[in-house]
Amino acid sequence: MVIPAFIPITFELTVLFAAIGMTVTFYVINGLGPGVVNKHLDDRITDDKFCIAFDKSSVSSEKAQAFFKSTGASEVNSKTI
Repeated sequence: MVIPAFIPITFELTVLFAAIGMTVTFYVINGLGPGVVNKHLDDRITDDKFCIAFDKSSVSSEKAQAFFKSTGASEVNSKTI
C-alpha cells in the first residue's frame, strides 16, 4: 500500500496553522501585541511593589481601607478608572 505524498505535508501544515492560530488567539484575548496601549493603575508598580485592584461596588471603600491598613499595607488609595 502506497501512502500519498501529500499526507505528511498536510499533517505538518495542520500542526503549523494550529500553532499560529493559538498564538494569535492568545495575543488577541489577552490584549497584547504591537500598538496596544495598556491601562496603568499606578506608575510605581514594579517588581517589588504590587497593586490589588477590585470592583468598588462589591465592598465599601471605608471597610476596604480599614482592612488593608489593619493588615499592614504601606499605602491605600482609592481610584476610579
